[in-house]
Amino acid sequence: MKRLFSPTNAIFNRVRGYWDSHYSQRLAATLLLGGYLVSLLAIELGRRGVLPGSLAVLVPRSHYAAISVAFTLLLYLELIDLVFGLAKSVSRSVGKQFEIFSLILLRQSFKDFSHLPEPLQWPVSSETVLHILYGRSLAAEATGKDQNKSDHPGVSRC
Repeated sequence: MKRLFSPTNAIFNRVRGYWDSHYSQRLAATLLLGGYLVSLLAIELGRRGVLPGSLAVLVPRSHYAAISVAFTLLLYLELIDLVFGLAKSVSRSVGKQFEIFSLILLRQSFKDFSHLPEPLQWPVSSETVLHILYGRSLAAEATGKDQNKSDHPGVSRC
């Protein structure tokens, strides 16, 4: 059994070390920014009618959708981080799960925003905006309470 797990552990530790490195963190930040800028450029080109018809159908019309793309990429990165976090500490991964839940809700907010007309007109959009803000503040409150719980001393220190 040890022969089976030893190479697997070595591979996992190497990949986790790369994931935690400064280089990969910069690469992830570049990916997020690049994804946002590329989607923003595609949306603007689609709005101006520059994209071919088959591609223009796939590109959203709202600039808020570009923010949703960035949050989706961030969500994928956080999910990978959760997998590596489970190997380190289960209790810390619970906090990571709440962060991911908040990201999902925040991403959904920008999807909801993307359905609103641009520029944002308060009389038309006020109910939707207030609904989004209220729901997200509840999620932030739940996440904040979880972070306060995670500051407990470890079992070995009790």
